[in-house]
Order: sequence, then C-alpha cells, then structure tokens
Amino acid sequence: MHQINVVNRSYVDLLFEECRGMAIFAAERGMQVPPSIAQCVAAFENWYTNNKQADMPGLETLVAAHESLSKIVSPATPQAIALINKGPNKTLVDYIGPTPLIRFMIGVAVLSLFAFLFVVQSEHIDANDINIFSSEGERLMYQLAFLISASALGASFSALYKVNQFIRNMTYDPNQSASYWIRFFLGIVSGLILSLVIEPNAIESTFLEPNIIRPLLALLGGFSADLFYTFLTRMVETMKSLFEGSSKEILENRTQSLNLKAAQKEIAAKVKLSEQLLVLQKTIAQNPDPEKVQQALDKMWEGLLPVTHQPEDKPDNGGENEN
Repeated sequence: MHQINVVNRSYVDLLFEECRGMAIFAAERGMQVPPSIAQCVAAFENWYTNNKQADMPGLETLVAAHESLSKIVSPATPQAIALINKGPNKTLVDYIGPTPLIRFMIGVAVLSLFAFLFVVQSEHIDANDINIFSSEGERLMYQLAFLISASALGASFSALYKVNQFIRNMTYDPNQSASYWIRFFLGIVSGLILSLVIEPNAIESTFLEPNIIRPLLALLGGFSADLFYTFLTRMVETMKSLFEGSSKEILENRTQSLNLKAAQKEIAAKVKLSEQLLVLQKTIAQNPDPEKVQQALDKMWEGLLPVTHQPEDKPDNGGENEN
C-alpha cells in the first residue's frame, strides 16, 4: 500500500489518509458505508498506488466522502482514527504506544516506578520521620526523591488513564499534548506539597499503616492536582472568613444602631404629633374660630417640617396719607 510522506503531505493527502482510515474503521466495526463512498476511497487509493500518474479523481467527491464518513464514525474524530488505527502498517513502537505522547508517558511512568523502588530501599527513608526542614545533605535529597517519585508515579498514572479514555473513544487530539504534560508536572508539585504540609498523625485510619500515609498523600496529590487545589482553596476561604467575619459583624452592628436611632426618631415624631393633635382638638372645642384653628395648624406644620420661612414684607396700606 502506498505510504504518504507526512512532511510533504498536502490537503488532498490529508483528506485521503483520513478517509481511508475512517473507511477501514467503519468496516471493521460493521458500520454501514454507502457504496459511492467506498468507490471514491478505492479510486483515490488506486491513484496513489500508481504514483499519481493518471488524472486525479474528482476532489469534490473526496470532500463529500470525508464529510459523510465523519458523521458515520462519530463521536470518533478523523484525526484520531488516522493517527491511531494504522492497520497492518504498525511497527513495534506503535504497539508500545500509538502516539509519541503515550510512549513518552509510559517511559516516564516506568522510570518513576523504578526510582520509587530504588529510593525506598535507602536507609535515609523513614516515612514516619520525613522533615525537609530538619534534614540536610544526602538524607534530604533521598527524602525529596522519595516524595517526588511517589508524586510522579501518581501523576503519570493519572495522565495515562486520561489519555487512554481518548484513545479508546478515538477522540484523541495531538494538539492537546501540552495539557497532559502540564497536568503531569502539576501533579508532581501538588503531591510533594500535600505530603509535606499534612502530618500523618493528623489522619486517623484503622486500616492504613502510619508509615504509608505520607507516600500515599504524595501519590494521591500526584494523581489528582484538583485535590491539592481544593485543599488550598479551602484554606484561603477559611483565612478570609476570619477577617470578613469581623468586618461583617461591625457592619451589622452599625446598621442595627442606625435602625435603632431611626426608630427612636420616628417614635418621638409620632408622640409630638399626637400632642399637637390634642392641642388642636382642645382649641377647636374651646374656640372654633377659623383664624385660631389656622394658627394651630401652622404651628403643627412648622413642628413637622422645621423649615425657617422668611416673612415677606407687606406694604403698609393703613398709613396712607389722605389728600
């Protein structure tokens, strides 16, 4: 079968390679592929077999076949199928891992495992007495190597497990390779810090040996960087609550004080209004003179709205000179 040079691969080469991979993938799994699509893939395969000496078959048919095959094999992606499902062209390296990322991760996992097994045999390792602040020299290096190897073991296991899901579903995207390595190094950092900040004595367990808790914390932190992120988030929230709680109490006390003063003013205003109404009622009963009533109302109004009114100057018409 004709092999496409990946370095000099064109758009047509990419379409044909993915169409051929999807057609084989669908045929192996009993998916129904229309005969027209199979004929199109076979025509392009013959064209590549003859080293492109004849006229190229219709490009529009290849594009249509690619679109139809993408829907048939969904949720698998054409890129993942062409990258993983290489058929009889697999080499020994491909059986170890279908992509370079997986092969590197398998190598890192094996290296982490051997490093952990090697370091744990050292006389400097005592899981109950690991303290990087009191250790120094060779003992310190062995303790750090012990925790880092345990964290790397958990991180590599997590990354391989995650990639395996995408490989199994044929949804692997090689453009996301950097995110797996970031996840791996985050796991190492989280496993190391988590195993150092948590004392084994703080964890009570009836089925775990005390000397296994610290490497287990490193392994768990490496496997799940989210665990360490949640741990730090909870600590930050706890520290914030200490300060925000006091400020909230001060604000609530001030609010209650203002509400109490407002209520007292409202009660005083109601009492004053009641007194003025009683005076008005008494005035009307004794002397129902409209002018007296108006004066009492004006006085009551001035008590409710203590606004100073400037008296207007009125011309004195009573003192006009008579001619």
